[in-house]
Amino acid sequence: MADVRMRYNGAASTFVGAVFFAACVLHTPVLAQADLQPPGETSIFPEPDPDFRDPVPIQADEVAAAPPSEEAESPLTYSFGEESHIRLLGELEYELFDPDTTEPLVNKFTFKPGVNVQFSRAMSLEAIFEFATEQGSDSILVDEVFVTAGDEEAFPASLRIGYYTVPFGIFDSLAITSQLIQDAFEIKGDTVEVGVDLSEFTLGESLQAVAYGFRERSDWFIYRDKDIEPAVSVDGLRWGANLEGTFGIADTNFRWGLGVTNALGDSLELTRADLHVPDAYGGSAHVEMLYGDFLLRGDLIAAFGDTPYLMEGDPDEEEPDSVTFRRPVSYSVEVGYVPTFGDKKFQFVVNYSRTSDLRDYFTEQLLSFTAATELFEEHLYLGIEFGRAWDYRDPETDKRPSTGFVAAKATLKF
Repeated sequence: MADVRMRYNGAASTFVGAVFFAACVLHTPVLAQADLQPPGETSIFPEPDPDFRDPVPIQADEVAAAPPSEEAESPLTYSFGEESHIRLLGELEYELFDPDTTEPLVNKFTFKPGVNVQFSRAMSLEAIFEFATEQGSDSILVDEVFVTAGDEEAFPASLRIGYYTVPFGIFDSLAITSQLIQDAFEIKGDTVEVGVDLSEFTLGESLQAVAYGFRERSDWFIYRDKDIEPAVSVDGLRWGANLEGTFGIADTNFRWGLGVTNALGDSLELTRADLHVPDAYGGSAHVEMLYGDFLLRGDLIAAFGDTPYLMEGDPDEEEPDSVTFRRPVSYSVEVGYVPTFGDKKFQFVVNYSRTSDLRDYFTEQLLSFTAATELFEEHLYLGIEFGRAWDYRDPETDKRPSTGFVAAKATLKF
C-alpha cells in the first residue's frame, strides 16, 4: 500500500482522545482565526487584505515565514536598530501514525529551531533546521534557508533566493496527514523567485504575480543515519509562474490561485523513488471560500499531456530501465468548521484527495476526519485524525486494497 501508514490501536487512540478531550474541557473559551499562511505557501508578499481570515494554522515547515512585527514584544527577539532585529524561532512536534495493518506504530519526534534576521526594511534572512527521529533513525537537515529583498512601500516588487519549497500549488489543509495532491506534486529546491504586487490595479482586491526558476533537490542533509536514503537532485533548470488574489463578496471571503510549471514530475516523492521525468508541463488551480466559521477549499493539479516516466533498472539484478507514459492528475476537497470560543480555536475538518494515473507511486484515494484545538495563544496544537486510504485496483484480482488509520499530533511553538 502506498505511503499511508496507520493502524487503529485501541490504547493509543484512547490515550490521544483523552488528552484532546481534557484540553478542550479545561480551556472553555474559543480560538481566533489564524493568519493566512498555508503549508507549502512561499509567496514573498504578506497578505495585503487585513480583513481576509483563514483558519489554517502555521505548520511545521513554515515557522514564522513572515518577519515578526516590530511592535511585537518577544523575549526571543533582539532589536539592533529601528527596523532591524534578530528573532529566534522554534517548534517541537510529536506525530503518531497507527495503521490497521501488521505494520508497526510510527512515532516521530521533530525539533525545528530557526532564526529570522531583519537587516533593514528591504532585506531579511531566515534559516530553519530540522532534527528528526523516527523509529530509531536520526537525521539533521536544513529545512529552509532564504534571503528576501524588497520594500513594498517603496517599490511593488521583491526577490527571494534560497532553498525552500517551490511555490507551485497551494497545499492548504487542516488535516494531520498530508493530502495526496501534496505528496504527488510538492517540490523543493534551490530557487530564485521574483514577485510583483499588482493590488493597486484591482480596485482594492489583492493580486500578486510570481515567476521563479529552480533546481530540484529532495533534501539538504547535515547528518543522516546510514539507513536513510541520501539526498537526490535533478539536473537542469526548471521554471514556473503563479497568479494569486483575494476578494470579498458581502460576508464571504475568497482566495484563488493559478500556476504553471515544466517540473510536474520533479516532486519530492518521485525524485526519492529514482523516477526521472523530462520537462513535464502542468498547471494548478486553487480556490477557497470562508463564510463565518465555515471553510470550503479545493485544489487541482494536472499534466497538460502525456509524459514519459523513466524508472532506472537495477544493474545488479539485470533489471532494464522502463518507460511508461502518464498524464497525472490530482485533486483535493476540504470542508471545515473552525469556531472560536474566547481565546481558543477548534477545527473540525473532512478532507478527500485523489490521484489519477500514478499507480505504483501513490495511493489512489484518501479520506480523513480531523479534530484539533490550539491553546495558550496558539502556542500549543493538539489534534487527532481518523481516515482510510484506498490503493489503485489490482488488475489481477480486481480488488482495491484499503488501509484504515489513526493519526495524532502535538505541536509546541515558541
